[in-house]
Amino acid sequence: MLEIPKILLDEIRSGNVVLFLGAGASFDAVHNQGKTVPMGKTLGKMIAEKFLDSSYFDNDLTYISEVAIAQKSLYDVQFYVKDIFSDFTPGEHHLLIPTFHGKVSLQPITT
Repeated sequence: MLEIPKILLDEIRSGNVVLFLGAGASFDAVHNQGKTVPMGKTLGKMIAEKFLDSSYFDNDLTYISEVAIAQKSLYDVQFYVKDIFSDFTPGEHHLLIPTFHGKVSLQPITT
């Protein structure tokens, strides 16, 4: 089991720690047309289709994004990604995040 240092546990309990989530945190967000949230590989392909070409499809999201930004602009790529995600709303589990203040769980999450 993961051991969290006491000082960090104290800071978590005090509410002084920020929950940081990765790209998969959007999983199970809800779309009014039943679309699923694009995860890394799919999002990369979408960015490549919009700004580059199919020769980039097999690259990772970071690389595709960097090349797209270099070819177009940071603003254009960010605006495109915003448009993709703007119609999604939080899933039920996302709504629990604001309730985590001061709570510590060392239990692994299983799906």
